[in-house]
Amino acid sequence: MAIERKITSSTSGSGDSESRVFISNALVDRHEIITSPFSFAFPVFTINGATYNYYKQTTAGISASLNNIKNVKYIFSANTNSLTGTTKMKHDVYRINYDIYTAATQAMVSLTSTTIPNTTVSGVNSTTTTVNTDSISSFANAVVNVYSAITEPIYTIVEETSGATFISASAHTLVLPQQIKPTGQYTQNLFLDKSQYFIDSQFLIETSVDQTLGDVRAISGSQIVQLYDMPYSSTTYIGTGSNSHTITGGTFSGTSISGATFTYFVPPKKADIFVVNGQPAVIGPQNTFAPIFSFKNVEDGDYYKLQVTYNTGNTTFTGTTTVFKLNSQPGGPEYVRTAAVALTPNAEFLYRIGNTKEIINLFKVKQNVTTWSEFTYAQAANDGSFMLSGHTWRNMIGQPWSAATISLTINSVNSYVDLGSDVPLDPNITSEVSDPLGGGAGTTIYASSDANGYFTFGKIGGGQYTITADSGDLNFPIQTVNFYLSTDTNFDFIFSIVWGNTVVDFSQPYTFI
Repeated sequence: MAIERKITSSTSGSGDSESRVFISNALVDRHEIITSPFSFAFPVFTINGATYNYYKQTTAGISASLNNIKNVKYIFSANTNSLTGTTKMKHDVYRINYDIYTAATQAMVSLTSTTIPNTTVSGVNSTTTTVNTDSISSFANAVVNVYSAITEPIYTIVEETSGATFISASAHTLVLPQQIKPTGQYTQNLFLDKSQYFIDSQFLIETSVDQTLGDVRAISGSQIVQLYDMPYSSTTYIGTGSNSHTITGGTFSGTSISGATFTYFVPPKKADIFVVNGQPAVIGPQNTFAPIFSFKNVEDGDYYKLQVTYNTGNTTFTGTTTVFKLNSQPGGPEYVRTAAVALTPNAEFLYRIGNTKEIINLFKVKQNVTTWSEFTYAQAANDGSFMLSGHTWRNMIGQPWSAATISLTINSVNSYVDLGSDVPLDPNITSEVSDPLGGGAGTTIYASSDANGYFTFGKIGGGQYTITADSGDLNFPIQTVNFYLSTDTNFDFIFSIVWGNTVVDFSQPYTFI
């Protein structure tokens, strides 16, 4: 340790008289306080009710409690013996109000540059870019509000960690209050719809840490004069540190947040589908495969969902289902929204309507909550296409005739669905391909009978057809039928030798192929 040397001098008398000089040397001794390090085994835990997986597609970061009670559960796996009677757990809660967040994201959208055509060079437009300074200012203010929300806790909770009341079955449940009273503010609700929350939990360790600089003493000869003395600090609490993370990507890239996160939703209202004379608009057999669904009481939703299952026993809508997203339609709770959706023709199905709230959070993860209506049974109408199949037989011995060729020529079709194709580089508008399902008029398609004599053309559009059955044996005449297809149809073709046929010699044994 260095010892300072201090020289003090003084004089007596006037400026032109005899003088005496007194000199005193003093050594200053500074005493440093030595502290010893200590260790703290940090309790290891996972968390339910919030998530540290900021960028993962998971519902762990979504909360929607119908009675506004919010629990966060800490599941400990190691080092719980460090939680003594003097240890505390501190939770800093941060909140980004939805209106503050949307103001920032909307300001970012309005910040887009405006390009004005200026000159043309070799066929390429050269542009001048202008930036709206008002948009920059608006965006900056909005971002400052978001930054303040994630750096200043709206509420802090400190818990005692001793005893069985804190940890039960290696877990602790923190019940967040419904209402809070921030310093200098009125009482308010902690949980607000579509707001984003961060809960930063750390442990406070009680320890005696001497933070003084020591004392300073002047030594003059054998005399010690204490100039000042800083007292030892009392017992204090030291935190284990914040769980911080820097956002990567998106509007708020580079911004630091602390703690696990969740988004809170007030669940949207339940859709009312009983809007047509006290019953759903779509119920039972329909006269179309694209029925019009009607519902109301969804004015608080961002959009709606139609969920369909073709397994009529799947009343829980688990497993394979089809979900259609329906755009929001403005209006009050009594305004009836409608949407027409094409479903699988001639199929029975169950459906329900969902009312959905959604946000894209600070980490660019889309989160939503849907409230579903009751489910209803219905059956879609046919799309104008029908099954065409049949059999080929030998009538004399009742055996199937295999490998017969069945040709089907389309005379005209009345399919409700057309297939279209076009090419932007082809200037001829009449070159666009547009054919009804099953092919256009004049088209011929073929099928062949199998070992059981069965053939099928599958599901084809209704209309006028010519079907021809050719056994492949010249001794058996080709059979042709003209018909109109308006329902599922089955044809049986029986190949037989006609009496009076001059081709077949009946005096000789005939071997069937």
